[in-house]
Amino acid sequence: MYELEEMSAWTPDEVLVKIRENIPSGWGFHYGISTEDNWVYAIVKDSEGVELFSETQGDPKILFLDLLGWLMLRGQKAQHPAWQRRSGEVNPNKRETRQPKSSTEPEPADLDPVEVAEFFKKHEDEL
Repeated sequence: MYELEEMSAWTPDEVLVKIRENIPSGWGFHYGISTEDNWVYAIVKDSEGVELFSETQGDPKILFLDLLGWLMLRGQKAQHPAWQRRSGEVNPNKRETRQPKSSTEPEPADLDPVEVAEFFKKHEDEL
């Protein structure tokens, strides 16, 4: 694992070297500049051609650092329970219909447009 201070000093070309060191053999990596908005894009595909990573950024260094972080962390499991995958908690087949609680209070009266206009005219200098 690299230190943050070290990584922040890298040039985009140095980050590209680290990406090439960390990309698994057989995977494809392509980057370039989009003709639509002149932003830099990067795409990573596995050996079967399935797109695994695709992103566009205005700054090539940020894009390449993001890709490097993804490559370095993709096989790790979450250490903290808040980030661990939960299963069995939500059943998509079980649907519930929820009704809002009814209120016993009557609805307020509608505002009078003339009264609202007079209020704003009176407080015009405060707005």
